[in-house]
Amino acid sequence: MGLQVLFIVEFGDHKAEIYSAYLQNIAMSIAYLYLLNRRRSSKGQTRLIAICKWIGTLTPTLIGVIERNRFIAATGIICFVLDGLYFFCLSYVQKNEQK
Repeated sequence: MGLQVLFIVEFGDHKAEIYSAYLQNIAMSIAYLYLLNRRRSSKGQTRLIAICKWIGTLTPTLIGVIERNRFIAATGIICFVLDGLYFFCLSYVQKNEQK
């Protein structure tokens, strides 16, 4: 909550929403990887969800790159890498579960 207020004070309402959403997205990407590692199974996780998150972050990131927004480009790239890592780790876990 406090961090969100700081974003609003620093960037204004509209940009604060956009910038804080990218930081939240990084946190979610890390949480997905953590969950997969902690459970050591794919229970409750699907590749469809993983690929949708991966693509869903990529699209607005590309718009940010086109607009030359370095913050969105940097955080978007971090999300893209983490989401790609999650997709491939999840695929690996699911493949091993089928054996």
